[in-house]
Amino acid sequence: MGMTVSILGGVGMFLLGMAVMTDGLKALAGTALRRLLSRAASTPIRATALGVVVTLIVQSSTATTTTTIGLVSAGLLSFTRAIGVVFGANLGTTATAWFVAIVGVKVSVDMAALPLVFVGALLRLLGRKRLSAIGGTIAGFALLLFGLGVLQEGMSGMSAVVNPGDLPSMVGIGVWKAIGATVVLVIAGAVMTTVMQSSTAAVAVTLSALHAGAIAPDQAAALVVGQNVGTSLSSGVAAIGATTAAQRTALAHVLFNVITGAVVLCSFPLVIPWIDSAAKTLDPTLLLAGFHTAFNVLGVAILLPMVGRFASVIERILPQRGPVLTRHLDRASQSMPDMAIEAARRTVAMTLELVARRAQAAIEARQAAPLREAIGDSAIDAAKGALEETREYLSQIAWPPEQPDPQGRLANALHALDHSIRLVENIEESAHDAGVDGDEAAIRILERSRAALELAASMSCMIAEPADCAEARTAAQSRLALLQSQLVSVRELSETITEDARLVRRGALGSAIAAGAPLAVDRVMARVDAVRHIDRIVHHSWRSLEHLVAGGAEVPRATVPSRAGDGT
Repeated sequence: MGMTVSILGGVGMFLLGMAVMTDGLKALAGTALRRLLSRAASTPIRATALGVVVTLIVQSSTATTTTTIGLVSAGLLSFTRAIGVVFGANLGTTATAWFVAIVGVKVSVDMAALPLVFVGALLRLLGRKRLSAIGGTIAGFALLLFGLGVLQEGMSGMSAVVNPGDLPSMVGIGVWKAIGATVVLVIAGAVMTTVMQSSTAAVAVTLSALHAGAIAPDQAAALVVGQNVGTSLSSGVAAIGATTAAQRTALAHVLFNVITGAVVLCSFPLVIPWIDSAAKTLDPTLLLAGFHTAFNVLGVAILLPMVGRFASVIERILPQRGPVLTRHLDRASQSMPDMAIEAARRTVAMTLELVARRAQAAIEARQAAPLREAIGDSAIDAAKGALEETREYLSQIAWPPEQPDPQGRLANALHALDHSIRLVENIEESAHDAGVDGDEAAIRILERSRAALELAASMSCMIAEPADCAEARTAAQSRLALLQSQLVSVRELSETITEDARLVRRGALGSAIAAGAPLAVDRVMARVDAVRHIDRIVHHSWRSLEHLVAGGAEVPRATVPSRAGDGT
């Protein structure tokens, strides 16, 4: 009974310590962690290296993978680069096994850990922000060490009750029996990870049991393979009900672990005899930690060179579902405000691009029909639906009270959304633009509005999907400089159109008074109405773009200052 209590208590304290330490490390990293991941290098190799580094920092592959899923959903990280980060996360998590093998099962630190728990808890409770996060990290690390000590005591007792002969063996038996034993142990390892919700904890239990002599090296190897496969279930659960991009990233994680596990299991007839033999001269726990790292390195070496084809296969398995405009609005990201704001920002930009391109084409064609009909009811309805969903999405962001919005990104997102809504409303209400023909100032308005909307569509594409826009495939700072330059052009066009619209209004009303005929008045008022709506459409496009650029994740607040009078 005491043995069972020690094992369960040790595992519980280890899991609690891991959770508290990971929370502390993530709080210390703050938004820098997500910013670092979102700026992953363009090559899959560098993205993989970044995944390793981030996982070493937060000590949780699940945290890295879940964050990566959120970044992909928000459009901050391309799917191919996300796959590289996931590969790196699987490799980075093996470092904890080395720590457990070198320190955790060999050095008794129970008495040293308890004072650390006190110090960490004190800092966590009395400190603020960074100091509190440091306290949580210290307390979590100390709990982890203490849990390992308690786990070791339980495993020492278990070794007197359980021995390797009680578990399926893969050495010295027939092929079919060895295969059956391997399957049983792999499933047991996967179940352990699923129950504990941590492959690190499951591997720690396996290392402790191996060190105590309760299991043999070959059995431990099979358990670790199953535990490695089981860790992908957490990211799979995190992607349920998420966007297609998030589901693809989670599937990439699952397939990486399954393919790696399958390759390793196929090599067991050669690997297991070597492990069994090497364990007689080498430390079994260090040997198992090395095996854990080696087969993850093998998986990366197999899949990384073909990451493009790997991504294509996953995209065919999981094609894009649901409205394209709202594909970034992942509900799971609402607990991470910076990601959620970026998802909303990109959704507004995609909607603005759609409307601007259709409006530009309609004005260029000079169709004698209301602008809404020229653009198409389906496009307008899709834009309205996307903007309404974005409004609801932003209203449900879980913004921590202690975390302000120093760069005004939420405010900019709301302003951009408001101007885009007004833009669509003006399109719905606008008259046909044929009524402006024959007036020089009005024709200039059409030409300038066409140019402004063309620029607006190009800028929106650069903001929403940089990888899909040729002019946006540059470094972030170069892209920002281009956006700022184009924003000035759109603003100047908008201001010129407003001045021309005043001239048209004065001239048109003056001609109506001179003519004095009701029919002439109707035509003149139609012209004034058409020009007024075109002016407002360009104005709201510019204002929305101004806030979209100002609210960019990579833009300092002072770079693109907001203007007064956002209500216009």
